[in-house]
Amino acid sequence: MKRSIETVEVSVGKDVYPRQYERTELTTLDEIIEFGRRDESKALKLFNYALDLEKRNEVRAEILKNEAAQASLIEKQVRDVIKQRASVGKPVSEEQARKIVEFMQTMEV
Repeated sequence: MKRSIETVEVSVGKDVYPRQYERTELTTLDEIIEFGRRDESKALKLFNYALDLEKRNEVRAEILKNEAAQASLIEKQVRDVIKQRASVGKPVSEEQARKIVEFMQTMEV
């Protein structure tokens, strides 16, 4: 079993609130089994929580790969339109740039 002092930081605006805690890491299967014997209910909750986190991470990665990638591309195009228009002296708002991008997506090339 390894123990270490770690820090959690919570940012609120420009302020950062750090707090330290003692982290416990079970390093062998025997330690995990012993922990489970001491508090089976807690061990099951933690294990199931970890399984759920792993699955959520896989789903999140898929969303980022597919749906969020398209949204990210649109946001980049909106920023590019704003920059391009400003560079020629015809600035547009973010809302106007978004409408331009949406219109451009409907055009057939």
